[in-house]
Formats: sequence, structure tokens, C-alpha cells
Amino acid sequence: MELKKHKLPKHRKWSRTLSRHLCEEHADEFNEWWNPELFNWEGESNALAKYCHEHFEKWWDPNRLKTTACILAKYCSEYFDKWWDYFKHTVELSDDVIWPLFCPQHFRTWWPVISKRYRLTNSFWIHLADNCVEYIDEWIMHFLEQYELTKAILSLDEYDLIRLLSAAKQD
Repeated sequence: MELKKHKLPKHRKWSRTLSRHLCEEHADEFNEWWNPELFNWEGESNALAKYCHEHFEKWWDPNRLKTTACILAKYCSEYFDKWWDYFKHTVELSDDVIWPLFCPQHFRTWWPVISKRYRLTNSFWIHLADNCVEYIDEWIMHFLEQYELTKAILSLDEYDLIRLLSAAKQD
């Protein structure tokens, strides 16, 4: 359905359904419908990130946005420097693989937060090895400590460690 056929309420807050529909179906017409005063921030902030990320600069408002760092990392990683300080407290363990997959270039910013909060999953380590190998000297000790690996492993070179991580993938 074309946006012009919608009769958008002009004086009352939009429903979650309407807000989501506009994001999903009319992201390319964002400038025609966007109204931060009427948009349902509480219910559909994630839809903004997912479907309207190319309009990030227009909808970005950390005081209204109701989402998590993981959603923003997945859909708005190119704006990492704008949202990280506001949303780093929302990092969730269940989504730890998002960081090396979508934001490897910001490793030095998210690693101190991620590494101190959780026991990281095997999948996280595999994605870290695949996407952040250039930072291996910064994360390998944490990996070894988490898995209580012996000092003998410290004699392995970088490529042996990557093979070790890849072998863990098979488990």
C-alpha cells in the first residue's frame, strides 16, 4: 500500500502497529512520514534501527530510543561512535557473537565491556578468531584463563591458536 493512501493521525501518538508498518513498508519514504512526536518509541525503536538505519541521523535521539546496544550493533554499526556511550550498559550475554561479527573495527571499545561482564560463549570465541585476529594479543589471555588452559598452550603461535578455536567449533 502506498504511503499516500494511509491517513496518518496528526495529533495523537501512533500505535505500535502503525509505527512498525511505516518502518517495515515505507522506509524508502521515511522523510514523508517521519514525526518523532507521534512515533511509538516505546514499542518500535528496534524497527527504526532494523528498517530505517540509513536515516539514522534523522531519528537518532538517545533520550527517546528504547533499544539495546546489540540491536544497534547489528543494524547501525556504521554509527557505532554515536550510540555506544549511551547504550553500552545494555549489552546482553545472549548476543555476544554480535560484537565480533558486526563491529570488529571497534574491538578496543567494546572488548573491555564484554570481557568483564560475562563468561563468553564458544561461538563468541570462534567469531572473535575469525573477525578480530589482529587483536589476538589483547584477547588471547582472557580466552586461556576462561578455559583454564595450561601454560603449554602459550607456546602455540597465532595460527595454532586459531586452529584450536576452530576445533572447538566442531564440539
